[in-house]
Amino acid sequence: MTKIDIRQLLQKQLDGQLDKTDFPTFQSILQKENESELEQHLEQLWEEFHADGKHHVSFDSIHSRLYRMIHKEKRIMLYHNLSRYAAIIILPLFLIFGVYYFTRTYMIKEFTSHEYSIETASGERSRIVLPDGTKVSISNNTRLIYPALFGKRSRKIKLTGEAFFEVSPNKELPFIIQSNEVQIKVLGTAFNVYAYPNEAFFEVTLQTGSIEVTNNRYPHTPMILQPHEKAKMNYEDGILVKERTDLRIETAWMRGDLFFRSESLHDIFKKIERFYGVSIIYTGKMPAETFTGGYRETDIVHVLNNLQEHYTFTYEKNGNKLHIKF
Repeated sequence: MTKIDIRQLLQKQLDGQLDKTDFPTFQSILQKENESELEQHLEQLWEEFHADGKHHVSFDSIHSRLYRMIHKEKRIMLYHNLSRYAAIIILPLFLIFGVYYFTRTYMIKEFTSHEYSIETASGERSRIVLPDGTKVSISNNTRLIYPALFGKRSRKIKLTGEAFFEVSPNKELPFIIQSNEVQIKVLGTAFNVYAYPNEAFFEVTLQTGSIEVTNNRYPHTPMILQPHEKAKMNYEDGILVKERTDLRIETAWMRGDLFFRSESLHDIFKKIERFYGVSIIYTGKMPAETFTGGYRETDIVHVLNNLQEHYTFTYEKNGNKLHIKF
């Protein structure tokens, strides 16, 4: 726009003759033109037209009115610019925050649902300390699972196999062990759990303190154990029975001992497989007589030779495989 056009519009504004058709152009001038140049044009017009007697207001009042109009338009322009910037900058920021919040929430859910698994193979034993300070001795061929937030809101674990627990006391968060058929609830105590799913029975033996044992088939009739007592359940009938026991026998595996107590040869072979990490393959008819005996940190050959005194069979050892013939 030329200086002549600008002067003409300013003159109309001074004379009060600016109509609706001129107003959009006048707004554009106020938004785009330099403020000091507009004032110069206004001063020149004032000098030229002041003497004609048409203007009865002071230059300061005219200048102030123009100044307010200029800055009003600039505020409007700034508002529109900010709105545009908001679409360019603020909206992506909201999107970034939304992605961050969703990702963070997803990661938290993923973390809270995450589980840690401790597993031992046949012939292996392990010892760990859980986040709450509970000490766990893990027997062979056993799996223990606990959540990432263990000890924060709850103390629940899953056990398949055999383990000895020395539970750290916490009255607010009972320690709970879940197996296939049984749940054990404790506050602070020491006990042994025998929960192999491929065995015929489940056992939990209490050393110190007190525990509550619940059969999942009959959840409304929990059983309370005292020291030197154990709860045993045959998976076939699902009946939980309490009896006194010898803790030295129940925890023999922790000392590296192998103990059989009125057990069939079939169950003995399963224990030998787990204890020594071997695979037993047998042919012929297996004797039905049970056997009781204990072996302290003994080589597998010594165990087999001793069993041959009670049962008639031959064996051949090839690596981690045992071929037994009756």
